[in-house]
Amino acid sequence: MYSLQNHFPFHVDPASDGKVSLTIEIEAIHVRAFLQMLDSLGDFFRIINNKAKVALAYTRLPDNQEKAAKYYDEYCTCVVDTFKQLRHEKEQPPRELLSATARYVKDIYPNSSYNSVKQILTKSGELKKSGFYQKNF
Repeated sequence: MYSLQNHFPFHVDPASDGKVSLTIEIEAIHVRAFLQMLDSLGDFFRIINNKAKVALAYTRLPDNQEKAAKYYDEYCTCVVDTFKQLRHEKEQPPRELLSATARYVKDIYPNSSYNSVKQILTKSGELKKSGFYQKNF
């Protein structure tokens, strides 16, 4: 039977601070092959590590999607409620109310933008109710 110790004799000695000293004896012509083997093992473990990260991400995916959906629903509710409140408080044209809503919501949700606020209000029907889409002749 093949024994690694017979082919590559090694010796382990205790060192300081709980470490050990490893001495491997190999023939000079085997050094390159030995280093290539160690390098390929390093690549193998990097691949395994990457696969483990991907698998972990997939296990967290449903939870992250649920949190993202909840966050988006809260964001949409904030946008619509803010627009309704501003429309009842102020007598301004719908475009100014839209800009004011975007500014106010941006303070609470920093990743908010004018276009996303407009899209949410369009989908909810609030812009149509406020006369945003009426032509000015």
